Amino acid sequence: MSNELDEYLEEKSSSMVKMTKQQKISRATGALAVGMAKKKGDPAYTQMIKYKTLYIKFKEKITAKYGPRVRSQARK
Repeated sequence: MSNELDEYLEEKSSSMVKMTKQQKISRATGALAVGMAKKKGDPAYTQMIKYKTLYIKFKEKITAKYGPRVRSQARK
């Protein structure tokens, strides 16, 4: 069992990202602002989600179309 645990831990690697206080405040501000906009039903939030969904959809289309062609380049 210990061997299985060692293998699992080797596969899982975590990285520590050093964040300054200003970066932490900036991230929290953004997240809280989006949360408040969602809660209040802001039309700008609705637009943001709409375009985020469209972005994901079109990225999937492009990946499906060009993915097989560039897979060998990605392996290099």
